[in-house]
Amino acid sequence: MAHESTASVILHVDVAPPGASLRIRFHVTNDQSSPVYLFNVLWEHAGKGTYIEARMPVYASLRSPGVLCLLKGLAPLPKAREVEVRNVPFATRVDPGQVFAEEIDMRLPIDEYSPYFSPPSGGTVRTVQAREIVFALDFIRAHGDETVRKAPLDQAVWIHHPRLLERIQRIERVIASLPIDVNKSDEFEAF
Repeated sequence: MAHESTASVILHVDVAPPGASLRIRFHVTNDQSSPVYLFNVLWEHAGKGTYIEARMPVYASLRSPGVLCLLKGLAPLPKAREVEVRNVPFATRVDPGQVFAEEIDMRLPIDEYSPYFSPPSGGTVRTVQAREIVFALDFIRAHGDETVRKAPLDQAVWIHHPRLLERIQRIERVIASLPIDVNKSDEFEAF
């Protein structure tokens, strides 16, 4: 079990030994006096104004040779292409003293995934092996001046604030050292 905290927001992560899939269970404890919002509900567009659950529960990237990064949060903007609108995941509110838990199950090999890159269509895809898994989770502390609305998915909310990106914090932790196969695409930009 991996454990990391950022000023009273505590992340615990358990990884089950991989078989046909990789199963990760994480829970976040809010030990502070104000709510936090976890950017954990990833989405994609399914046409004009329609949102659907993302095809994978996390963004995934081979960060460096042998290191797989799994992200519940804001994927970095790509350097090699223009983006019209930044993809900000919907959020889950965790009140003071509360715990939020989620289980992720991903079939192996894991595909690299980001909201800014489509699944490989013509480039070269090869399977490589990661030896270490890093899990990252983005969140903000509620200040009371955010705009919070119900999101069109699950029990999630949509958060807006003019300085939202400045307020986002990330908890990141190495959660496992084990071999995991990853489908690496030449078209994908690592983060």
